[in-house]
Amino acid sequence: MAHIHETIQIEADPDHVWSVAGDPGRIADWLPLLSSSRVDAGERECTMTNGGELKERILEHSDEQRSYAYEIVQSPLPLRSYRSRFSVAGHQGHSHVDWEADFDPERAEQEAELVDTFSQTYRDGLESLRQRVES
Repeated sequence: MAHIHETIQIEADPDHVWSVAGDPGRIADWLPLLSSSRVDAGERECTMTNGGELKERILEHSDEQRSYAYEIVQSPLPLRSYRSRFSVAGHQGHSHVDWEADFDPERAEQEAELVDTFSQTYRDGLESLRQRVES
């Protein structure tokens, strides 16, 4: 099983960061890879900018803890399993955003490429989120 973990510091109150990023249905607002996203009855559907479709299940969501977890249930990517957690922590005026995932590729030789792909996607998304919140 592969593990990735990306984090970023944002100079903004964690409640404000969560107000922008805490709604799983609005992830396309700040994740450059996605052209659209929506949640209905705990299922998230995302369209990637290349036209690929992702279907995900929201496993947990807590505004109090400023975190949510999800799993990919259908994807054009070669995955057997994929679970991820997104969280915002910090104190007044300063936030740490963590995004991590554990996944199994369909074939072991695909792991390194998928780690690179997901890590870059997470880094791009977190940087986009920081720019959106700090501007």
